[in-house]
Amino acid sequence: MGPPTLWLGVLAAVCVASTSAFTNPIKTLNGSDPFMIYWDGMYYMTTTSWSNVEITAASTIEGLKTATPQVVYTDTTNPLFAENWWAPEMWRVNDRWYIYFSTSEDLPSWDLILPSLRIWALEGGSGTPLSEPYKLVSEVRPPNYHGGMLDPSIYNVGGRDYFFFSSVNGPESPNGASLWIAEMTSPSDIGPATMISFPEHDWETDPSPVLEGPAGITSPNGTIFMVYSANSCNTQDYTLGALQLEEGADPLLASSWTKLPEPLLTTSVDNGMYGPGHNGFFKSPDGTQDWMIFHANRDSSGRCDEYRQTFVQPLALDRRRQNKRLLESYERHGMRLGEARMSPWGLQRFEEDCEEWVPPLGDWPCEVRGRWLLRNGYQCINHGGKSYCLGHGVPKLTTPSASNLDAFAGGEEIELKWNLEDRAGDAYPAPTATCTSRHRLAALPQEILQQILSYLVPRGSAYQFFYARHNNKPVAIVQQFIPANEHGLRSAHLALAGTSRYWRDVVYSRFYGMNTFAFNIGTTTMEISVESHDFKRFESWVKVLSEEHSGPLGPISQATAKYLKSAMLLFAFPISLGSKEVGQLADVVARAARMLESTTFSKLQIHLQALGRMNKMYDTILVDSLDVDFCETTNVIQVKLRDLKVVPPSSRSNKVQRAFEPLLKLNAFEPVISGLMAEDFAQEIKDNITVARTGA
Repeated sequence: MGPPTLWLGVLAAVCVASTSAFTNPIKTLNGSDPFMIYWDGMYYMTTTSWSNVEITAASTIEGLKTATPQVVYTDTTNPLFAENWWAPEMWRVNDRWYIYFSTSEDLPSWDLILPSLRIWALEGGSGTPLSEPYKLVSEVRPPNYHGGMLDPSIYNVGGRDYFFFSSVNGPESPNGASLWIAEMTSPSDIGPATMISFPEHDWETDPSPVLEGPAGITSPNGTIFMVYSANSCNTQDYTLGALQLEEGADPLLASSWTKLPEPLLTTSVDNGMYGPGHNGFFKSPDGTQDWMIFHANRDSSGRCDEYRQTFVQPLALDRRRQNKRLLESYERHGMRLGEARMSPWGLQRFEEDCEEWVPPLGDWPCEVRGRWLLRNGYQCINHGGKSYCLGHGVPKLTTPSASNLDAFAGGEEIELKWNLEDRAGDAYPAPTATCTSRHRLAALPQEILQQILSYLVPRGSAYQFFYARHNNKPVAIVQQFIPANEHGLRSAHLALAGTSRYWRDVVYSRFYGMNTFAFNIGTTTMEISVESHDFKRFESWVKVLSEEHSGPLGPISQATAKYLKSAMLLFAFPISLGSKEVGQLADVVARAARMLESTTFSKLQIHLQALGRMNKMYDTILVDSLDVDFCETTNVIQVKLRDLKVVPPSSRSNKVQRAFEPLLKLNAFEPVISGLMAEDFAQEIKDNITVARTGA
């Protein structure tokens, strides 16, 4: 039997169109026990309707509010279907749609009604959840259990489908309602069931011992959780808890599951949300985000009736330890203000042009995976006017204390932690596909970069640099990406923030979308790092050169470079340079050329960055005025003027520009040299490229 494909409809290789923003609640009447999927451009939602099974469909989450529910099944004659049509869920099994739900008989007391609860399977069509009528297949019941059953759900573990349900008032179900699991043998048949959890904590038993509403989810690090609702649904003590499945363990064994000691989502009096529970999970259209749908009361007295309301919110999976506080803070400020939001794989912001949530760093695939580790060997921290560097080949001025590093993410451990916010009046942009336009980091708060950017690089990347702040002190961080399979690298990325805000934006926006790496080398930085070892003028991360000329050029190696598809080299220099500084620059360029000589690029970009004093306030501006492109077909360099307001470099700049000649001989398919240069140097570059190409 094939796996239920709740997720398959949103993990398509091609991103789908955007959807509009929405506000909560999604449903104010008959909104309890909600379940949602996204399939083929549409959202499909079910809730408890008490006397039938209904599906509501719309192209946007906001549209679900006004869409007319369609009754897909009802039965007014069979006494087993007399009442309590609860918690229907849609699952795609063996390429067909099935709905699982519970009903009960009409009996005089709950002591009699609860044991009469049964779970049923409806079979639909193979197209969409509404493409064909549903028919009753049969009751779903394990051979070893004869009590009341409710809240069915399915989850695939290790390629096998498992059926989860809550048992109540049965002889095999002690301590109130408990959670059970059975392996599925067909869409309507299951094997023997095992009880995997029962109410035991105070928050599960007081006032009522109940575990119900199971819903499975897999965290970004592969850990499987079974989330459930605990306690009585007619009180504000109703809450969400979770069981964690031991990696590789048999899910049919109760010993394979560990209960998290604290609830995940509880009543928030401040936000007027009482008794949140019975949730489901669904993916965004592009598959990059996990979202949660659940019900809650707005009445503090609590109720377990048709007046419970349906809410939808993005699911935040906090990393443990250091950055948990940053994530929670960013959720509060970013999501509420509509600036951005956190998904389990990183930061996203709402792009008005394409009306959807997008990563801020350019064109993006529909799925992101990877793990990052702090690379102390290339880390510098600006602190109190001094800079402290840890690593090899650079002087160790002072080793920072552990407290200086407490804002940095560490490892890949994930824990579930959800924050209940007041969603009643807030507009949430919907979970959507990725916009195809380019995006920059200019508007993003710098302090969140160290928390988030490491999530935003596709598998196959190598290093990540970014600027951040810690305790209001500027810091510069570098992390190394650990791919799942290093031999599967198709490209590598190396990013470095420039010495101006403009270049930081350009670097971050360009290299992510182009599979390039960027490397900034400033001659002022060289002088400081090589001679005086004083790093206080660092505005952002720059490579601290080794005193040994044979030392490595940053954390790039030939092994890494051979995976690169294209490269972008950024060189910064003052307008006036002495012979010593020019010599240092030429040496670095030569080393870069040696490192890259075995690399075959589809494109090589070299940007010359000239810094000059432009007014009496000594404001430093970036001069980048010429675009020089080499056309392989005609062997002609095309020079385009970018900015007429720039100040031409002095004649001594020719010496600096000539230092880049070794890079022109690299085996680059399409070299591009950008910058301000003299006419004779441009002609010399043209000649050198022609010679390198023709071998003349």
